[in-house]
Amino acid sequence: MKNFHIKLITLLCLFSLLPSCGGAPITTEAPITDDTSAVTEEPITENTFFELDGSVKMENGMIRNIDGDKNKIIISRESLEASNTFDFKFSFDSKSAILRVYLDIKQDENGEITSAKMLRIDPLNGRFNLIEIKGDEQTQLGYAKYPFQTKTEYQVRIRNLSNSISVYFGTDEIETAPIIDVYCTRPAKAKLGICFNGSTKSEISEPTYQRSTAPAEDNRYKNPMLTSTVIADPTVLLYEGTYYMFTTGSFMCRTSTDLINWKEAGAVASSTTLYGTKYFGGAGIYERDGTFYLLYTSHQTESSGLSVFYATSDKILGPYVQKGTMQDHVLLSQNSPAGSFLFNDPVSGKDILYFYRTDPNIGNVLYATNVTVADGKITITDRTPTKLTEPSEAWERKSENGASTPVCERPNVIYRDGYYYVFYAGSHYKTSYSEGYIVSDNPLTGFVKPKDTNPLLDATASITGVGCTWIVESPDGSELFVLYHAHDEVDSYRKRRLCMDRLTFRENPEGGPDIPVIHGPTVTYQPAPFK
Repeated sequence: MKNFHIKLITLLCLFSLLPSCGGAPITTEAPITDDTSAVTEEPITENTFFELDGSVKMENGMIRNIDGDKNKIIISRESLEASNTFDFKFSFDSKSAILRVYLDIKQDENGEITSAKMLRIDPLNGRFNLIEIKGDEQTQLGYAKYPFQTKTEYQVRIRNLSNSISVYFGTDEIETAPIIDVYCTRPAKAKLGICFNGSTKSEISEPTYQRSTAPAEDNRYKNPMLTSTVIADPTVLLYEGTYYMFTTGSFMCRTSTDLINWKEAGAVASSTTLYGTKYFGGAGIYERDGTFYLLYTSHQTESSGLSVFYATSDKILGPYVQKGTMQDHVLLSQNSPAGSFLFNDPVSGKDILYFYRTDPNIGNVLYATNVTVADGKITITDRTPTKLTEPSEAWERKSENGASTPVCERPNVIYRDGYYYVFYAGSHYKTSYSEGYIVSDNPLTGFVKPKDTNPLLDATASITGVGCTWIVESPDGSELFVLYHAHDEVDSYRKRRLCMDRLTFRENPEGGPDIPVIHGPTVTYQPAPFK
């Protein structure tokens, strides 16, 4: 027997054949028409976009489901071209209601619907799901999490392009970056189907039909960037208008002034002159009072675990040197610590070192400890670090490709409106990986891992292996971006590529700290950072 929603739409006699949507590698080129920045509104003749049955009515500009105990379909009379988008508003009387928006219907010779794509908005579980339906099978193409509230108006934009679907979301206004963005081959035209499902009433506005317009070629970017080289674990320092980026595996620096165009700036140090024996990685540069500190990981001996070292220079591009013994330049060595972040607390003015280490029978665990940074030296002032969080959720404990290590690693910290946000990667890098966060009003204690909004960044049908974010401001300081790496292809973890997406914050409907939102992973063209 066919799934319930397929049977409902079958009654509507919709059209058009549809090639399947799938997991294209992230290196696939999208046509220039698949851009994301601007739309031009084309109003539709009043009350002709929907065909309404007796169980729904137009009320104060909203189409109201007045028979709440049944599933109701509303179908558009308009053809939605693949080069267009549409916006709509919706609200729920109860979280038990579900709103489904259907696209791209495929029928057999008997009119039976065999495939479709569906945006499922589920307030009870706090999720947007973009799903491909083929017969009785469903495949998730992408998803986003949001803690919906009842009797609250939300806005959605679905960009319906020739080889992709992008979903945008907002409350006061629709945000300029998508929450779901996937490659998908689409028919030239399609009609719009909407289904209310659940035991309570719901409402949706009459959609506004729009056409996409392309941003200028010099004002856009598309993931992955730097496709000719392997990029893992990017760290970035913005200094005097220039971004300096380092990655795991070398001390090579790349520079940029716009976050899009990067050029080689040479190595800032050499493993032959620094302490350590093997696996030099995790490099990051920090500046304090005119001195630059290079933090990196390596092994003290051939048989020891990883340690965190530092070196210094009076120039950002080095050379970085170490004056004194090895132990003078080892910050952490217990239980194979690695991947550190040096944070200056804007409230107290004190420095804190965030890091992760491997704890027996637990996995990779996040910690923090107080340090002093002065006169070319970093000194640990508290030898009993504070545990922040450990891998406890399914997205931190994935088992794929022969990897099953529970992981919380690679912290990156920002302070915002009285709260400290620690962003970190969950699960082994060989898996589909994810990025999440914990938050507290204290930089060392009281961190909470929100379940209804984590993870912030996860795999889609188009891109996987997303994680290890690094947060930077746009050149003009008006936006936040996260740089991160992704697997070169959805079915391979061996190579990683540099990606970037916007980071925004939404007001928490429950009160407390705002909710971070990483608008990605994106694969279509995105507006460039403001200069």
